Amino acid sequence: MRNCRRLQPQATAAGYSGRRGRGNDFDLLHIRHAIVIRLYRRDRSYGEAATPDNFERRGVARIRRLISFNTGIGQGQAPVLARYLATQFRTAGFTNDDIHIFPLGETASMVVLYPGPGSGGSPILLLAHMDVLTAKRADWQRDPITLVEENGFFFGRGVLDVKCGAATLASVFIRLKGEDWAARPHGNGSASRGG
Repeated sequence: MRNCRRLQPQATAAGYSGRRGRGNDFDLLHIRHAIVIRLYRRDRSYGEAATPDNFERRGVARIRRLISFNTGIGQGQAPVLARYLATQFRTAGFTNDDIHIFPLGETASMVVLYPGPGSGGSPILLLAHMDVLTAKRADWQRDPITLVEENGFFFGRGVLDVKCGAATLASVFIRLKGEDWAARPHGNGSASRGG
């Protein structure tokens, strides 16, 4: 939590102190970044392809790519972003039956299924959205559709709400698929890799 408090003066210096809730948004931004990195650094037991550095590098690259899609109203980029993610999921081993894109005018919704072991458990929904409010370049210190990392913090349109969340979900499930993980309850209620 010490690192989260450190961000507040930066938010104030950037001119956001007068906007309601902005300080909390910046704190959450740092927490989300920390969560992404920690998810990738937790497990070192699956060989060279799954090293923490590789997961961190891929996760940051995925966030960078998602931020680069201008998914504001009228841009028509949400379906393009959905197709990009679908390609990422297919490359990881998800089948076409697992990936569904639903066109909705100039935008789209995407559903990716991660089948469990078939033991009759209840489904779980994890959700993030791909669209953002339109950003005027003149209103930003940095290009809003270019991810910038400064002093350990990410800046870009959708980093907090919620392309970083979409990238995190995609990265985690791509990793789990690569490790053949399935939600198989143990006696203590935890889950394990498939076999």
